[in-house]
Amino acid sequence: KSAVLEYSYLIFRYLITFMIFEIFLRNNPAILARGHLFLMFIVGIYFLTALWEIITFNHLPSSRLYQSMMPIPTGPFYNENNLAAFLLLLFPMMLFFARLVPNIWGKIVSVSSTVLFLAVITIQGARIAMLISAAALGVFFIFFMKKRYRLLSLAGIALALFMFVQIFPVQAKIGAGLLEHELGSLRSETETVKMSSVKIRKHLIGEIFELTAESKFMGLGGGNIERHMSTDRTHRTAGIINAHNWMLELMGNFGVIPLMIFAYLYLKWLHLLWQKYREAEGRLKTLYMSYIWVLILFIPASVLPSSICWYNNYWIVFAAINALCHTPSSQIKEHI
Repeated sequence: KSAVLEYSYLIFRYLITFMIFEIFLRNNPAILARGHLFLMFIVGIYFLTALWEIITFNHLPSSRLYQSMMPIPTGPFYNENNLAAFLLLLFPMMLFFARLVPNIWGKIVSVSSTVLFLAVITIQGARIAMLISAAALGVFFIFFMKKRYRLLSLAGIALALFMFVQIFPVQAKIGAGLLEHELGSLRSETETVKMSSVKIRKHLIGEIFELTAESKFMGLGGGNIERHMSTDRTHRTAGIINAHNWMLELMGNFGVIPLMIFAYLYLKWLHLLWQKYREAEGRLKTLYMSYIWVLILFIPASVLPSSICWYNNYWIVFAAINALCHTPSSQIKEHI
């Protein structure tokens, strides 16, 4: 009972946060049109924190790695997965920032933030984030980047990596070793019985589907997945009792109906943004596309944190997306 009340209160608090930001942004289209600047400012703070952790081997007291002297960045979050998830969610903002702010500073911020993001998730060993960001970067490079900028971007990334290696050789060596290890583990994953993060997440899907079916698809009650997963279950999950998936946790805790409601809302957001994107031009078109990418990357980003309990920042992004969907494009165009 206490777990259900605590969990439900947390979700209620996030919903209040969503409503406050959504109403504020819808009534202030000038701020909504420049929301990407605020989001990139937050990303910049997270990057500065991550760089401090990588360089000094220190961490904030809120981090699980506090006083561990390990150069694995967690930012202002409890663990590295939460940082990787939020950065992956806003990776499209980094990619499209040069178009949203069409000057030399926009290009510098776009390239530097992209390089920092790739460096951070490599040092973290966040394989899911590495795979998804590589795919997103490839799609952006082929379909959304002008030909004359492709070579310049590659040269800029290569130069930034070279400077990082020269200035921080120890951290670069650690990062290269981690990258080699993670790529090697991906190749050997199907040939070993050792439980990897990817295998664990696959088993969690089957486990939570079974638990939901046992509850007649009504859900176990908010926060009860962990209690049920802590018992001897069917699939091996290496002791992991968290859902590690927004959709699965929503279904397992609250049942199929709330999951379908969120799925409808998610698809409606995509539909409305796509309609606005097709009708828009210039920077406004880029703004809509960047938020479409944010929504798409939410699905893979949501499998990184262990629980919905860590998704406090996501609700602010959702509020911006909902406000953008229901604000006339003409009002946004005036202020972008």
